Amino acid sequence: PRHSRVEVIVTSFMASIGFGALLAVALDDPRGFRILKPILANRYSAPLLLALVVIWLIRPPQLFVLFEAALALFVAACTIGADFGLVRAFALRPLCHVGRVSYGMYLFHVPVIGALRHTIPFIAQRAALLFPIALIVTIGLATLSHRYFEAYFLAMRPGSRKALN
Repeated sequence: PRHSRVEVIVTSFMASIGFGALLAVALDDPRGFRILKPILANRYSAPLLLALVVIWLIRPPQLFVLFEAALALFVAACTIGADFGLVRAFALRPLCHVGRVSYGMYLFHVPVIGALRHTIPFIAQRAALLFPIALIVTIGLATLSHRYFEAYFLAMRPGSRKALN
C-alpha cells in the first residue's frame, strides 16, 4: 500500500548504500583497486556519472537499482578521482559546509520530512515544494547540531583540531 513501511523500505536508498559498501570492499582490495581505478578515476567518470544521475532523477530508469548503482559509482568516482572536473564545485563553501554537517543531515532528514508532511499537509505530495523546504530545515538543524553538540565530541578525539569551525 502507498506510504506503507514496505514501500518506504523498497523505495529507499538501501541499494545505494549496499553498492557503496561493495565498492568500498572492492577498492580496499589491491586487485579490485587496480581494476576499478582506471574506470572511476578517469577525469570524465564523475562528470558523466553525475550527468547520468541527473538524467535519471528527471526520468528514472525502468530498473531503479540502475540509478542507485550510478549514484554509488558517482560517489566512488569523486572519492578516488582527484582530477575529475568537479573539484572547484566541491570546494565551494556551501558544499563544504554540507559535507561538514552531513551526518546530522542524515539523522534529521526523515523526521524533518515527516514533520513537514504532518504540519503542512498540502506539500506532502508536492516534492517540488517539500524537497527544498526540507533541505533548508535539515541543513539548519544539522548546522545547529554540529555547532552545539557534535563539535564538542569531535574536539575530544585524540589528535583532532578544534572542530568548532
